[in-house]
Amino acid sequence: MKKGYLLTTVIVFLVAVAVLTGVVMTYISNTINLRADKERLLMASQASMSGLQMGTSYLAHFANSIGGFSLDFTSPAATSFSSVPWLQTTNSNNYFNSIYSSVDGKAWKTAFTYLATDEKILWLNKIPAVESFFESLKASGTIDSIPDVVIIQTYVGNTNTSSAYRYLTVSHAIVGGKDAYSSGFVMGNFLNKYVYFTDEEPSNIYFTSQDLLDGPSRSNDTINIEGDPVFDGFSQAAGYNIVSGNPRFLSGREVLSSADIASMNMSKIASDYSAQIDSEVASPSYVKNSGVTATPLGLDLSVVQNFLKHMFINDFENWLNWLNSWSWVRYDFSSLPTVIQNDYNNVLASIDGIPSLKVTFSRGQGGNSAPTITVYYGIDTSNAFNAVNALKYLQTDIQMYENIFPNIFPLPNIFPLNSYFSNLLNVLENVTKPNWNQGKLFTIKPTKPSGSVPGPSQMVINGQPAADLLGLSSPKTFDFNFNGVIKTDSDLYISGEKNPNDNSDKTAYVSGKYTLYSTKNVYIESNIVYSDADKLLGGHGQTSNTWLSSKVSTSMVTDLRNSTDTDFLNIVANNNVTLTNEVPNNTKLMASIYAFTGQFGYQDYDTSPKPKGQLFLYGSLMQYKRGPVGTFNPWNYNISTGFYKYYAYDWRIVGGLPANMYGTPSSKHKAFLLAVRTVF
Repeated sequence: MKKGYLLTTVIVFLVAVAVLTGVVMTYISNTINLRADKERLLMASQASMSGLQMGTSYLAHFANSIGGFSLDFTSPAATSFSSVPWLQTTNSNNYFNSIYSSVDGKAWKTAFTYLATDEKILWLNKIPAVESFFESLKASGTIDSIPDVVIIQTYVGNTNTSSAYRYLTVSHAIVGGKDAYSSGFVMGNFLNKYVYFTDEEPSNIYFTSQDLLDGPSRSNDTINIEGDPVFDGFSQAAGYNIVSGNPRFLSGREVLSSADIASMNMSKIASDYSAQIDSEVASPSYVKNSGVTATPLGLDLSVVQNFLKHMFINDFENWLNWLNSWSWVRYDFSSLPTVIQNDYNNVLASIDGIPSLKVTFSRGQGGNSAPTITVYYGIDTSNAFNAVNALKYLQTDIQMYENIFPNIFPLPNIFPLNSYFSNLLNVLENVTKPNWNQGKLFTIKPTKPSGSVPGPSQMVINGQPAADLLGLSSPKTFDFNFNGVIKTDSDLYISGEKNPNDNSDKTAYVSGKYTLYSTKNVYIESNIVYSDADKLLGGHGQTSNTWLSSKVSTSMVTDLRNSTDTDFLNIVANNNVTLTNEVPNNTKLMASIYAFTGQFGYQDYDTSPKPKGQLFLYGSLMQYKRGPVGTFNPWNYNISTGFYKYYAYDWRIVGGLPANMYGTPSSKHKAFLLAVRTVF
């Protein structure tokens, strides 16, 4: 081998080793840097998530029990959107560019369509208590960087409101030059985030074959299963008692812990809701005198209940006045025998439930005939029957004491019972079912056929008797800004006006957004269908709506979910929500239904002559105690009486509709995060 060649070879070898060494050292250096980058990104993301949790907790403090938040955007923390550097797309490092460049960036851009970037935002770091909290977290080593947290308002249907439905909360943290953003939509912790929710499950009510729950479901009790029901949505329950069959949980299931169960229950929400719903309603006289207010108002119809009750108990008040006039025997109510006091109170309790209201929805006939709702007043049969019986007990006990203590209890000639109670007896005599012929109270319709509720509306009073019941001096028609909420202290019935083209069709066609709230019970007498959904599924304006009499298919539900329908209805009862025996076969309900202390069920669930078919609910159902809607044959799981269930969740709820929905129940001082995302 030549020396020159050897030298060249050695040099080449040394160069090769040098190059290889450089590559190895560069690889090691890059690996170390990559690990360091990952660690910094991890620390930044942890800090940003802590900020997001803080923002959610802050918002939860301002969550009320009617679906919104009461935030002050004039506080020291309020600032302009343009004042936060990392929100500006003109800067190289900013939140929007980071999230738009992610794999689901297009979806986020669509979701941000309603961000109120031209309104004030809240920069929580400007609040000393928040900043101090973050500093304590950093000092304890919990986080490595103090995050910036902002709360951005959302427009509600392209219109801002004082009580927004949801907010975008964004948290930004920097560790070692690495930026991380955590964000999510914060909403009130409302019960209608489930297609089905209960606190209690009776041991004799089951999910069975043909039942389909299409959406997230939750029960704070053990659910009973016999047959092959399908849960097409994540299921949560305290337990699963599978007696037989093969239930399918297509999105998984979970057993709730005791802490989970305690975190959400109907009684707490009911208490908060009852206390706050009055902030959205007012008496008819107040609404009339206020005119078209900037903030929409609902109607509190307790004045009707009080007027009708007074009509029945006026004689009892006269009786008490008469007792008090016997000063020489010191005759007041408390001096009466206990049994008579109890009888009297039973009469009053029964009378309290006699007056009832009925709300009907009409789709209108096009042109100048806008969709309307009409409110009637009438007699609740069961309470009328109870009142008459209680009255007879009172009558018997008074006569007994008159005979036993004629000198101490001198009433025979001064208290002729039949004449005192004649008004009550005359009204209730021969009443065998709720009687809505007592009278129409009023009709409400948008002031323009193209308008909708919430929005400017016209209230047409049905004559002087109706005006008297409403506490109005005259039956003059007036305009007001209606938010769609109607509250009553009486039982409430819901139905539709008969179709002039098809007298058998009483479907309630809901056009707009409404909340119907009874402090007692709600009874549903017909299909309840969103007008736009009816048009989509092919029945609007026809003499025979074949889809209404047929079963709903999964493809029809897909069509509903893909539509841009904005109609919505909340049905809220302190006690029960009941389907009456007037509902048709294959009943359709489109609503969020709440039964705070009672149950949702079908009146003739075990006595219907033959199966009623499918009960289709598009929306959500929340009840304290599960009620029955049918019975089934335990041998083949076929429905014997009543209905089987197809409950399909209305995903518009989680997507932000009803964003400008007044009167939606939710948990006070609680909120939840939707669509959480961390980007870098």
